[in-house]
Amino acid sequence: MRRILVYILTTFMMFAFFVPTSNLANSEVSVSYQAHVQNIGWQSFVGEGETAGTTGQSLRMEALKLNLDNAPGEASIKYEAHVQNVGWQSVVSNGQEAGTTGQSLRMEAVKITLENLPGYSVEYRAHVQNIGWMPWVKDGEIAGTTGQSLRLEAVEIRLVNEATPRIEDYFPIRENTKSVYEGQGNEFASYDVFIDYATPTKVQQRINNGGTEIVDVIEVVDHKLVKTLSKAETYYRENMLNKGNQEDVLLMEPLKTGTTWTLSDARVRSITNVAAAVTTPYGNFQALEVTTTSADQPNQKQLDYYVKDLGLVKSVSKIGENGEEITSSLKSIEEGAVMTQSISFFYPNINDEKIYYQVKKIDFHTNDITRVTLAAVYKQDAPFTVFSPNTKINSLYLNQDGMVYIDLSNDYLTEMNAGSELEAMRLQCIANTFGNYYGVERVLLTIDNQLYESGHMALGQGEYLTVDLNGTVLIN
Repeated sequence: MRRILVYILTTFMMFAFFVPTSNLANSEVSVSYQAHVQNIGWQSFVGEGETAGTTGQSLRMEALKLNLDNAPGEASIKYEAHVQNVGWQSVVSNGQEAGTTGQSLRMEAVKITLENLPGYSVEYRAHVQNIGWMPWVKDGEIAGTTGQSLRLEAVEIRLVNEATPRIEDYFPIRENTKSVYEGQGNEFASYDVFIDYATPTKVQQRINNGGTEIVDVIEVVDHKLVKTLSKAETYYRENMLNKGNQEDVLLMEPLKTGTTWTLSDARVRSITNVAAAVTTPYGNFQALEVTTTSADQPNQKQLDYYVKDLGLVKSVSKIGENGEEITSSLKSIEEGAVMTQSISFFYPNINDEKIYYQVKKIDFHTNDITRVTLAAVYKQDAPFTVFSPNTKINSLYLNQDGMVYIDLSNDYLTEMNAGSELEAMRLQCIANTFGNYYGVERVLLTIDNQLYESGHMALGQGEYLTVDLNGTVLIN
């Protein structure tokens, strides 16, 4: 009987020790953390991208503790806090307190790193007084602010397994590139894409299909690839990275078959294959396949194919009961590309009282500032003066009221040296140049954000200039 009991106990102990070891081996390493908050004290632990602290309550975070879960014994997470009246504290790790308690001092920033945990990165972001959520940073970069006396109110922290496919892998952002797509099934299925503006997580694409130009803004945010703006018939160049408010989710993590989401128009988008065989003029690939369907249009389906380190390589639209296909396939990627525009610049000739214009080809690189480039080109090889040597364009944009708003530096007035007739002609040239560039009829001009007023002319509140191309003469 005793032998039987010993055998049973031994078997039970072996089983008891075996199960946790197996679970640990298969568990994903994660991070947990808790915040000490003004008027609240220590909150409960949260983890993996959840919010520690508060938002919308104007309460300061005062301290922070971080832990690694399911990590190897030698791994550690290290962090340091920037504290009011203290500055950067010493680095602490693995559950120790960063910041202060009982002293009513705000945390202002934090830095976090991993040690002895290969294959992982730590990403984090801060919610800051008067700013809100700041962009995600990683691996020792500063989240929050220093030298501005702004309180840190909340943080979100997550570990990233670098072996796990990420959105960024399938949507690389490269400046000064042009991607050319070959189309079949429709005359506008061929197009090229140039990068107008870019940040590490956001890009403004200019899509030219020979019939129109479309501007799309696409952002990598919160484990999603989101189109925030799509603006057709956009032939002018303006930074719209922060102007979009739509949320067309193109791709979503986890990047695995079965990941599904519903769009705002009730269409359903899914990852339907992670290794789809795709043939394009640029090459043959294994791609992520994303399928978009609509219950209202059961005979239509959109297939988009993304390849690591390349991005979108092919799109297939299937239409009608017979499944007619329209395809756009990657043909080439041009590095060091420019976007060339032909722009008309207008100049006054007081001698014959006519307005002349030159058509100048301008090469734009990614992130070039349009107003700066246009001001420089307007002065270059000018047959007659419009902008004086020191005149600057302070701001230039197409407003929602359909007018172009242009604000010039006061140098335009102080260096004018013109009578009333020439001044009026110069103003007409400004209206023609910038109104024509944006494709509108009305241009509102100000000087250093004040109403336009010279010794000869004044524009009242809301008074605008009107484009008039009649009688203008091309300079060959």
